[in-house]
Amino acid sequence: ALIFQVWTHAMGTEMLLGEAFIPSLRPYIWSAMGREEKFEFQIFGMEKRLPPGFEMTAGNAAALVNEHGVRNVIGTMVMAIKWMPASEPAPEIGQLGLRLYSIQFKIEHIEAHEK
Repeated sequence: ALIFQVWTHAMGTEMLLGEAFIPSLRPYIWSAMGREEKFEFQIFGMEKRLPPGFEMTAGNAAALVNEHGVRNVIGTMVMAIKWMPASEPAPEIGQLGLRLYSIQFKIEHIEAHEK
């Protein structure tokens, strides 16, 4: 699995905005040989919120959010991924090729999303 973190630097402070999660490299083994194929991944914000239907009281708020909280999608990341295993007997060893094309944020979740 891969986790890509999206950071910003504003007014002298670095801040983690969100993460994109790639659960497995299996779909990207030798993908798009001789060319780059673009894939779109969701970027999840760091703040957790309760899904609809959960009752929250002052006493259980933190525990409910920690256990059942979900993270909003704040944008998308478009990139090319290629996993090239070194050998068939050891597919976990190899070379990872990445190319980031773009990151686009949703207007309602990020200030200055166009920058």
